[in-house]
Amino acid sequence: CDCMETNKEMLIEHCMDILHGKDQLCVLASVSNTGYPLTSVVRPAGGIGIETIYFILRNDSAIVTSFENNPRGNVTFYSGDNSVSLIGEVFVISSEMFCKDGVDTHFYSTSVRAEYVLLKFVANEAHIHIDGEYQTLQIQDK
Repeated sequence: CDCMETNKEMLIEHCMDILHGKDQLCVLASVSNTGYPLTSVVRPAGGIGIETIYFILRNDSAIVTSFENNPRGNVTFYSGDNSVSLIGEVFVISSEMFCKDGVDTHFYSTSVRAEYVLLKFVANEAHIHIDGEYQTLQIQDK
């Protein structure tokens, strides 16, 4: 039965609606060098599906320094009572030479001023709460 795949596709579609909502803010969290969460409310710069999300932050912010030391991160989006919490890794892109692909280069070259860096969040897992139901999705590496 393709029921599982259809359900997963519907969940991802709901997630996309939440993630790419107009003027969407989210909570970006890292693990500090003392082992505690460090959070920041940020607006995504863009992304690809739910797998990859880009942020542009000041290069001197505590959360950027935290990601330079430990790439593990979490991004949580909210829409009313619904939420999508993504777990993954954050890559700090501080110059065009750190860009890994054309999408990185596009975001970096069009949007990042000298005192900022591009953060590339790559999700491994999604924890989804939509309409009172909880689901966990593994996100495959591309």
